[in-house]
Amino acid sequence: MMRMLCLFVLVGLYACSLDSQGERSPRSEQQAEQDTLYKQMMAIHDEVMPEMDRIFRLQRLLMESVDSLELIKKNKELLQKINDCKQAKGELLQAEEAMMDWMRSNDFEFENMTQQEIICLLQTEKDNIIVVKEKMLNSIQKAEHLLQNI
Repeated sequence: MMRMLCLFVLVGLYACSLDSQGERSPRSEQQAEQDTLYKQMMAIHDEVMPEMDRIFRLQRLLMESVDSLELIKKNKELLQKINDCKQAKGELLQAEEAMMDWMRSNDFEFENMTQQEIICLLQTEKDNIIVVKEKMLNSIQKAEHLLQNI
């Protein structure tokens, strides 16, 4: 019985698509063309739709690449700051060593020295400690400036 009903519905639908002379109506031909175009369109869609995952992945990778390139650009600046900090640390170390060397090299015992020798020694050591002072103050100033700008 169910088969008969289905067959009857299908024959009825087919008959409705025919015009009064038993041919397919222009509307049916247009519908057939529409159906064909729709199927072709959807076939193309179904073909390329799986590529969306690839597009999303490539977009993400490109954005990560841009971010990495931005970091590299910034890292060049950071690398320069790192190099500047290392150089400043080296200068601080040199200033510290200069002070330590100056202090070790002088015991300031003036026994068996004439007044003129003492004055000459003190003038030389004054000049030496001025150089140490300049190294220390310059290296401190440079280090503090760098630290303020990090």
